[in-house]
Amino acid sequence: MLWKCFREEQEDTPSFLFGSMHQFPSANWPRREQIFRLLSEGRLQWVATETPLEESASAHMLMQRMGLSENWQEQIPPKKRERLQKILCKSSGIELSHPGMMPPIVLLEFLQRQWLSSLGELHSIDLEIWEKAGEYGLQTLGLESNEEHYGLLEDISLKDQIHLLLQTTRNIRRSRKRLYHLYDLYREENLAQLHQSAKRGMGKMREKMLYARNRLMAERIARLANRAPGLAVMGAAHLSGGKGVIRLLKQKGFKVKALP
Repeated sequence: MLWKCFREEQEDTPSFLFGSMHQFPSANWPRREQIFRLLSEGRLQWVATETPLEESASAHMLMQRMGLSENWQEQIPPKKRERLQKILCKSSGIELSHPGMMPPIVLLEFLQRQWLSSLGELHSIDLEIWEKAGEYGLQTLGLESNEEHYGLLEDISLKDQIHLLLQTTRNIRRSRKRLYHLYDLYREENLAQLHQSAKRGMGKMREKMLYARNRLMAERIARLANRAPGLAVMGAAHLSGGKGVIRLLKQKGFKVKALP
């Protein structure tokens, strides 16, 4: 999950890439001490997470705007809507009938977070790294702005979002098992299988949710790394694959090597 990234003339001052799970059900997430040690050594100048974490109020407003744009639950047939309501209420206490509720894809993320919390108290990996970087006086920023991040989600049709939500909740036991399998893959640092599993789960939305964001983040990492060494933190699924951030950075002339 941890890689160094550099051009030939930068080998002594590399930047680093870290694949995050964002929310991890333990304080002892993979590479924690190694990353904190990198931050403390004084060689890095910046830390970039997927989105700028100090703009949580802005993110909340954008999410509200997305949810209010259309009363999407009315698009679900009555029997399916009733079943979905029971599942949401039982697992997270969410009322599906609330007119300004979060969009389906954000609701699905919230639901999965609830499932993951059954394994232990959730810790925000990105936030811990962000706060530690602040303690050492490093510049903190986002690889995407909140507008870009949630703007990509707005581009995904409600029909596709609803389909993914219904597909995931059709068999709760199987969906939870898949999520726990992703957790195991992350804990084992099995990057290739984690990427494949996450990609399959995105279905038709992988271009906008994965590949387009990979291109955006690789471009910004390259720009930052050309200027000064730092640490880029992104979801682990963005790293691997033929269209992943690692491959894209190599195409931009960087050497990318895994750290033991």
